[in-house]
Amino acid sequence: MIQNETKGDAMAGIARGFGLGRAGASALIHYAADLGVNARFIAQLLVRPADTWLRYDGQEVLNPKR
Repeated sequence: MIQNETKGDAMAGIARGFGLGRAGASALIHYAADLGVNARFIAQLLVRPADTWLRYDGQEVLNPKR
């Protein structure tokens, strides 16, 4: 889809892809906030690489590596 919209213009494709990603992240934060999840917590999840998070089973809370 993006390739068809920005054919032959790499910078336009990059800008369009970045804009779509940013819009998706914003929608996710708003949705989580509507559910009562702290928006700052969700924003931190979005900017951290997945391998920097510790994963736990059970009732334990996810905590970032420090």
